[in-house]
Amino acid sequence: MAGQKLHRLLLVDDNQDLVSALKKGLEKQDFQVDGFSNPEVALQKFKADYYDSILLDIRMPRMSGFELYWALKGIDDKPTFAFLSAYHDYAKQARAILPSMNTDCFIEKPIAVERLIKKLESCAKNNVS
Repeated sequence: MAGQKLHRLLLVDDNQDLVSALKKGLEKQDFQVDGFSNPEVALQKFKADYYDSILLDIRMPRMSGFELYWALKGIDDKPTFAFLSAYHDYAKQARAILPSMNTDCFIEKPIAVERLIKKLESCAKNNVS
């Protein structure tokens, strides 16, 4: 991504260690990352017309990734949305809820930063969320 504008990403996962690790790795790859472990705080601090991609954990306390998706999409539907899950069953559930979304937009944890970037790029190419 050298020479290009920074890819702006909102990352929300209730595992703060994961948020920190992914944020650090993505920033080394020229991403600009706003990371949150609380979905309600992420929603409050959301910047409309700012992010290129939004990456949400599916299973979080107080607000699921699906609920946060609908709230954020109601504010700004331009970013590419993708979902993280440690559980294969949640990825299946996500595909049932959002059947028109590119399957690369459902990302199973754990994932290496390089593979995550490839999945996000593929998701953005075929974005129909």
